[in-house]
Amino acid sequence: MLAWFKDLTPKERSTMGACFGGWSLDALDVQMYSFVIPTVISIWGLSRGEAGLIGTVTLLISSFGG
Repeated sequence: MLAWFKDLTPKERSTMGACFGGWSLDALDVQMYSFVIPTVISIWGLSRGEAGLIGTVTLLISSFGG
């Protein structure tokens, strides 16, 4: 499946690693939101619908950054 990775030059492998790292960090905020949503609901007194709206808005706005 990843046989093509062996054909890359060291510089291309480094670039691939940097791109993967950037992609991972770009999605980190959305991933962290899923972990903290129960706390946000209880502290701010949000309903599940309001919390879902915040998640939806987060995803929509992050699409503009991509």
